[in-house]
Amino acid sequence: MHHRPRSVARAVLILAVALAVLLPATPAAAHDPIFLTTDQTTPDTGPYLPDGAISWALYGTFPEADQTRGFEFDLRAGDDLYISLLIPNLEPELSLPDAELPYVELTLPDGEVRVLEAEIREIFDEQFSQTSYVTLVEQKEPAIAGRHSVVVYSRAPARFTVAVGEREEFFTPADRTVDRPESFLEIADPLNAWYQTPPGEAAAIEGSEAAEVDVQAIEDELERMAEAEAQEGEPAVTTTAEAVETAAPPPATDEPETDDVGADDADDEAAPVPSGDTDDDPSLGWVLPVAILAVLAAGGGWMFMRRNAST
Repeated sequence: MHHRPRSVARAVLILAVALAVLLPATPAAAHDPIFLTTDQTTPDTGPYLPDGAISWALYGTFPEADQTRGFEFDLRAGDDLYISLLIPNLEPELSLPDAELPYVELTLPDGEVRVLEAEIREIFDEQFSQTSYVTLVEQKEPAIAGRHSVVVYSRAPARFTVAVGEREEFFTPADRTVDRPESFLEIADPLNAWYQTPPGEAAAIEGSEAAEVDVQAIEDELERMAEAEAQEGEPAVTTTAEAVETAAPPPATDEPETDDVGADDADDEAAPVPSGDTDDDPSLGWVLPVAILAVLAAGGGWMFMRRNAST
């Protein structure tokens, strides 16, 4: 009868130790989220990202056609320019022909202007948050040092995400952001509101049903990340068993519950996600730390209640 609580306590401890060890080294494919407002229509009114080599994800919604959203970022000599454009793997975006999808106008420091139109439709399934996206554009090349300006254009109502940079760092100071999440726990509400609300409709209520957390998938990903870092010669926890051996055992806990996916109905109409490993996709994987912290918070609460009940 006591094996289940003990195994849950072990899982919570594994996640706590792994988070402490791996998070400073930044989990793979993580993007720092920023949510664009309807007033941020030009690069000089939108967010300014001082380091465009850091991985950022900028989320926006176009209620109608002929609208714009903008932002700008700097790159240094030796950096790579990485930029991608995505839409949620949901309706109505999925039914839009290429000629009605959003597109990006990128102005480089030397004055060159590039128009980035949809050229691919690759599904990216974010397993930790149970959300799914379609990549329309993805480019990477050596950067020109200086200021890069981005304008996203709408040709129909649509949600979009623009990702820039590949170096995972979180909550780096940026200018001209509005209501930016300041911790991992603050990310879930705006992400779910953006993902669950079709363009042109009222935003989802804050605190609505959050994405389901897949604990086993998180543990598997932590193992994979630790092994990859160990192979590169960086300090890492090689196995979850070693992580448990380095920390004191916690009191027994019950298993925390997680919510169902808030966008199930919309996902039924989404394009099928192909089988295979999607962990290496560089887009939007920052949800991993959010999921980890959610599990830890729930586990900690149960520990506290069990301890009080036993006294």
